Amino acid sequence: MYKFHFDLKKSKMMYLYYLIIFAILAGLIFGTYKISGYSLIQSHDPAEQHLPILENYRQLLGNFITHPFQPLKMWSWDLGIGADQFQTFAYYVIGDVFAYITLLFPSSAVVTVYQFTLVLRLFCVGLSFIFFARHFKLSTSAILTGTFIYQFTSFSLYSSVMQPFFLTPFIIFPLLIIGIEKILQGDRPHFFILILTWTFISNFYFSVVLGIGALLYLILRYVIYYRKRLKFFKTAAVFLFSAVTSLLVSAIMLLPAMISVLDSTRSGGLFANGLKVFPIYYYINLPAQLIASGQSTFWTKFGFSSFAVLAIIHIIYNRKKYPLLITTFIMGLIMLLFPLFGALFNGFQAPSNRWILLLFVPVALSSSLFIDSLKKMDLAELKFMGKCLVGYLILVTVPFYINGETEIFIPIIFLISFFAIILLYRQRRYSGRILLSLVLLNLAATGISYASPFTNTFSHTLMPSDGYQSLSKNIFADLDKDIPKSNAFRVSTISRNYNFGADFMLRNNLNPDVNLINSYYSIQNGSLSTFSNNLQNSQYNNNVPLENFDDRTIANNFLGVKYLFTKSGELNDTKIPYGYHLSRSNLSKDKTEQTNLYETQNNFPLIYWQPNVISDARYTKLSASNKERQLSKVVSIADTSDFKQNEPVSDVKNVSFTVEKTTNTGQLNESTIPVIGNEYHNNPVLDTYHIKIKDAKKYQNSELHVSLTNIKHEALSVKDQMNLAVLNNKIGSDKQLLDTNASLASQKSLSKQLTTGSSGTSYSIGLKSKKTTNKIKQLGVDNLSFFKILSDTTLNMGYQKKMPESLELLLSNSGTYSFKIKITAVPLGKTYTNEVNTIQKNKLHSLKFSTNKVTGSITTKEPGILTSSIPYSEGWIATDNGHTVPVIKTNEAFIGLKLQKGTHHIVYSYKTPGLTTGAILSVLGLLIWFVSILVPIAWARFKNH
Repeated sequence: MYKFHFDLKKSKMMYLYYLIIFAILAGLIFGTYKISGYSLIQSHDPAEQHLPILENYRQLLGNFITHPFQPLKMWSWDLGIGADQFQTFAYYVIGDVFAYITLLFPSSAVVTVYQFTLVLRLFCVGLSFIFFARHFKLSTSAILTGTFIYQFTSFSLYSSVMQPFFLTPFIIFPLLIIGIEKILQGDRPHFFILILTWTFISNFYFSVVLGIGALLYLILRYVIYYRKRLKFFKTAAVFLFSAVTSLLVSAIMLLPAMISVLDSTRSGGLFANGLKVFPIYYYINLPAQLIASGQSTFWTKFGFSSFAVLAIIHIIYNRKKYPLLITTFIMGLIMLLFPLFGALFNGFQAPSNRWILLLFVPVALSSSLFIDSLKKMDLAELKFMGKCLVGYLILVTVPFYINGETEIFIPIIFLISFFAIILLYRQRRYSGRILLSLVLLNLAATGISYASPFTNTFSHTLMPSDGYQSLSKNIFADLDKDIPKSNAFRVSTISRNYNFGADFMLRNNLNPDVNLINSYYSIQNGSLSTFSNNLQNSQYNNNVPLENFDDRTIANNFLGVKYLFTKSGELNDTKIPYGYHLSRSNLSKDKTEQTNLYETQNNFPLIYWQPNVISDARYTKLSASNKERQLSKVVSIADTSDFKQNEPVSDVKNVSFTVEKTTNTGQLNESTIPVIGNEYHNNPVLDTYHIKIKDAKKYQNSELHVSLTNIKHEALSVKDQMNLAVLNNKIGSDKQLLDTNASLASQKSLSKQLTTGSSGTSYSIGLKSKKTTNKIKQLGVDNLSFFKILSDTTLNMGYQKKMPESLELLLSNSGTYSFKIKITAVPLGKTYTNEVNTIQKNKLHSLKFSTNKVTGSITTKEPGILTSSIPYSEGWIATDNGHTVPVIKTNEAFIGLKLQKGTHHIVYSYKTPGLTTGAILSVLGLLIWFVSILVPIAWARFKNH
């Protein structure tokens, strides 16, 4: 490896070339989106998470600048049902330097500025690598080649639009390496401390990835190059001092973030999604991911210029000359082969290979080194490279060819072209420039293909130009304007009903004037998980813990949902919970586009007094439907020693039913016969199951819950999948004698399974009535954000004035199913309404909200619990008549207080856990850092005098 030096020469022309070329490439790629009528706002995470958070944060920053002496807002009532704003935003924007660019523009321009910063981030990725590469004696062509290979990859192009802050590590990691080298070469550690502090502040997740990457680089660099040149303990002491100082300086961000992660919905997930090795299709497709620009699994998304393949082969051949690079590539390959490494980098959760961003620097550097080594290539290396190239082409081409996919062939054409130019022009003076030009052409072709709606489906997930602005303005069709602004109640929508197209889902609030119970953030309060799972909310996910709570009446009432928005003509538009009546509609001429607002008087108060108490231990033993039913009757707490416990009284009814099977002939739709209860079926025909409810009239005016427990699914074997394909090829009313080809059908099935994993672990179980369709889905192990093991759940089929006599069972994927069914009817009528009225009379009166506070008064006639639907956090403190009292968990998830008989003036206050301690540690870290800077300067001056 060439020597890493700090004798940097001026290179203004290099930066000018870079600016011009970047402008052309970025214009071609991102301009393709614009020409096609798309914005740079993806309809999933960016529109549902990143942009709403950025708009909210820009408003907070503006308010702070104009009112700097107001208390900082730590708790927000409009993040779902309430959340720590600092902890939530710390993951996304507080440590993101690009977020503060919005302050240079009016708040109305945030959407435009957001799209501009996507390109700006990518521009800074290139600047960072150029600065890094200049520490090697490389030509301008070599540095620019490596820069653009580092900058324009499938990973970066996808991230720039889908997860923009994922580009920050690409900016930071080269700078971290420079900081490490400064220390190893005897310089002061301040640059390294600065960059490491930025790493810790920018994002908790990437601080882990980059921290591990920096440590691995340091260890390898020391062992390979410096172990005989430097004193180990002295060097280790400098790095230890730097790391501790950076941790202290960044503690104001890092400590609250760590606390939130440990107490979040993500804690306790299944390590590596239960995988010991990856599915076979992962390994088959892995070689192609190096240059492919299409879909990937487990975030193994490289997508380099094809030139990088030849550069890696060059490093392999000259492995003795580049021991650090070859060691890095070997380690990277081993880590790519096993899920545990992705899980380790991902906080012991899903096996996400986003850590591969650490490999982009060595690959890009290898490309630069290769450019300047062309003239030294001998015939032996060319033969070795040719053999490796043939082997690689076979590995890459076969999986794509047998599936009839063509996206890999453009990179292959460029790969062959690169090798041909090296054969013909490697000794020429301008060979580096020729190859740089071809690399740029390769990147432009790949980028345009990636962005074009005619060659790739990714662009279809983007919002149209001005789509986000229109959506924000019309999210509730102006029906929200008459809703009073209040934190005392919340709003929601109906499951799978409130659709806008482009796969956009209203998971976060785009309207700050109403509080939506749904929330979609990477870090969520663990109490929401407890509550949602206790009641077996079928919509629960770590990132989206409540969603619409499956439209269950009592749960929505308990959470204070006073208003519901629905869309006529969409799925489940009649699945309205009990007690909600139509208040207003937007009176669209086309009823299929009509938006409706439903209102109820049965929403629980935010904070109320409940004299009836049961223990958590007793509450846990109840069924999910019974737990929900108890919310209007009692409150659950851990320690009931000060209270007389109430026996749970429930009017939930068990529903008698039978299961009937209808056998049909026709084409199989990848669905074999399920297992219901313990009864196995495996008929090679398409069977339909119906659940017949006995004496349906007995259960009218009730909400219908279907509990599925001990859910298991066994996917068909490869052989069974092939047999199924053959059967599908043979049967069907439109099949004629010459239309069948059993051999081809079998081969296609095999190739599809081997290359795409079509017979994998995903499936869904659903139920359908005339009024409602509901389902639960087991996502595949390659789903890294929403994967969970499906075992027990409760599906809400809606409030039924007249109980349906039959439910159709819907099964999505081939395989053998096993689960037990229990159906319950939750009566909702006068008794329930009276219970709600009693709760409303016992609300905390004179409720007032201020920054991080909520206050009110209540008079109680006997001891009881002041309970709420405010998520529990260690950050809450409370006073009763001016005296500090302990905050307890109620219903295992929400804040509450034990109250004695009398009049109480209650003040709840919130402070982000760890923020004060973190701020003190940060001040201490800054003092240590400044002292470490000033002492050497003072000592030098003292010696000079």
